Amino acid sequence: MKYGLADMLKDALDAHDVHHDPKKILDDIISEIANIKPEWSSYSINCILFHLNYWQDLYIEMLKDKEVPMPEEPPSVLSWPSKEQRVELDYKQQLKRFYEGIEKMKQLIEEVDFHKAVPSWGDAPKLKLIIIVFQHNSYHLSQIYTIKKSLME
Repeated sequence: MKYGLADMLKDALDAHDVHHDPKKILDDIISEIANIKPEWSSYSINCILFHLNYWQDLYIEMLKDKEVPMPEEPPSVLSWPSKEQRVELDYKQQLKRFYEGIEKMKQLIEEVDFHKAVPSWGDAPKLKLIIIVFQHNSYHLSQIYTIKKSLME
C-alpha cells in the first residue's frame, strides 16, 4: 500500500487522480502539429513545453539546494522561447527533457526534506516548490490538450 507523502507527490507528477496523464496528452503529438500556433492561442504546443521545461529545470536546481539567482530579465520573458528559439525547437527533444525532468523530480521527492527552506524562493519550503511543479504542469498540460484536440480533429 502506498500512501506516504512521497508516493502521493510522485503520483501527482504522473497525474494519478489529479489530471490527464502527461504521456496520454503528449506522446502522440507529431512535430508538425507541435509547432502550429492556433489563432486563438498565444503559443504552440512546443512553446508551452519549452515553458514547462524552463520552470521544471529551475525548480529541480532549487530542490538540489543550488542558489538560483534571479536573472536580469523577468522569468516571464525568459521562460517562453524567443522567435528565434521557436524555429529551432525540436518537439521530441523537448518531450524527452520534460520526461527526464519528471523522473528527476521523483528522485528528489524521495531525497529532500520537505520542510527545508529554499532561499531562492523566498524561503518557501521545498514541499511548496514540488506542489507548484505539478500545479503548473497540470495547468499547461490542459492547454496543450486543448490545442492538440483542436489541431488533430
